Amino acid sequence: MQYAPKLFRHLKVEIDRHREACGRFILIGSQKLALMREVSDSLAGRCGVLELEALSINDLGNVFEEQESKAGIGEVLTRGFMPQLWKDIALPPIDFFRSFSATYLERESVAIFSLQSKDEQTTRNSVCSR
Repeated sequence: MQYAPKLFRHLKVEIDRHREACGRFILIGSQKLALMREVSDSLAGRCGVLELEALSINDLGNVFEEQESKAGIGEVLTRGFMPQLWKDIALPPIDFFRSFSATYLERESVAIFSLQSKDEQTTRNSVCSR
């Protein structure tokens, strides 16, 4: 969704036509800041936001217990609770988390600075037009 922000305007119109029909659209996005900005601007009061968390011990079930008995609780906790780390047990957690952090931080940092730049430009334009 963060790559198609103009879609929100069209969704708002369609949702307003049929306010009684809930749950017709499921939108996904990984860049929370950009996505939430568009949601709050155009779909306020028309949507619910669900954040997906990492896996829990219950989600892992027998896999958690097997790994705990094989490698110990320290190794299991070092692995963390990201789905990919449990899908591919051979994947070293340190490699996954380095890549995940670099990618996530890079992407979110760009989004934050982009939003700040747009806000600063809007503020400058409104001050200049007075």
